[in-house]
Amino acid sequence: MSAEFPQQFTAKIKSALPCLVLVYLRTMHVNGQLLRCFEGTSAASNPGTVETIHGLPTSPARRPAEPAGIVVIVPDAIGWELRNTRALADAYARRIPAVVLLPELMQGNAFPELLLTLNDEIAAKSTSFLYRTFVLQPRRLFLLISHYIPFAFSLRPPVIVARLRTYLSALKTDPPAPFPPGSSSASGTGPKIGLAGFCWGGKYAFLLSHPPPTGGENPVNVSFTAHPSLVSVPADITPVHVPLSLATGVTDEWMKREDIAECRRVLEAKGNCEVRMYDGATHGFAVRGDPNDERQARFGMEAEDQAVAWFKKHFALVADGAN
Repeated sequence: MSAEFPQQFTAKIKSALPCLVLVYLRTMHVNGQLLRCFEGTSAASNPGTVETIHGLPTSPARRPAEPAGIVVIVPDAIGWELRNTRALADAYARRIPAVVLLPELMQGNAFPELLLTLNDEIAAKSTSFLYRTFVLQPRRLFLLISHYIPFAFSLRPPVIVARLRTYLSALKTDPPAPFPPGSSSASGTGPKIGLAGFCWGGKYAFLLSHPPPTGGENPVNVSFTAHPSLVSVPADITPVHVPLSLATGVTDEWMKREDIAECRRVLEAKGNCEVRMYDGATHGFAVRGDPNDERQARFGMEAEDQAVAWFKKHFALVADGAN
């Protein structure tokens, strides 16, 4: 090898460095919307255990009180292991009360919670420009790209809808403890089932609120969703036929303002749905709101109150035969 090679190689790297930096910064800009899906704060606690329920690993939350029904949570893109979502499941179980189930629907293809930690480090004022630009942001970009491809390919809507329908139908006919085997509601159709979807999971709160394509009874009696993403308006909204409650910011990066307005118009016209707007709420506020930000923490608590009141109301209506 020529003695001049190291110097020549170094010179080429130096000449290419400005172009590499520009390409990198442009890539980060293009991925801005995807990055905003992972804004928010992780909870400190990690409640819950894991059971296999109807073939899916599931984190259940139960309380001693007799449950009014079952709530199945479809999480955001970080998946069923996010501590915030498990803490929210625990709160629902205690306050409704209900058996709250958080199944593993993504088969290991969720985005890692590390993205939230990296976002916090990148946003911190104490992080140096060089460390942020050449260490943290490339690491975050690598995580996004390496996880996005299997996420998008493996978790297509038809796959998730079929997986959820199978799971929900099995819960209806064979509910988990403390429901006794063969338990049924006054109508003889099994326990009441609610569905709660957040961000990525919000789309499925809409889709599973449609009439089943093969006819018959929908196992879902009532739905709630907060800051849903990837929703087709009005295609995902118009067929909704069970009571559905929506919590959303007035503006949201994952739902255009005109789509929010159209969604509100269609749902409120149905008479059995509601839409609540949170002016100033950031995307993810119902699950990943910053507890140190008084305003966002309040929005998160109000969204929890909204969901609890909605499920309590409609579980009681189903029990009275009024759903």
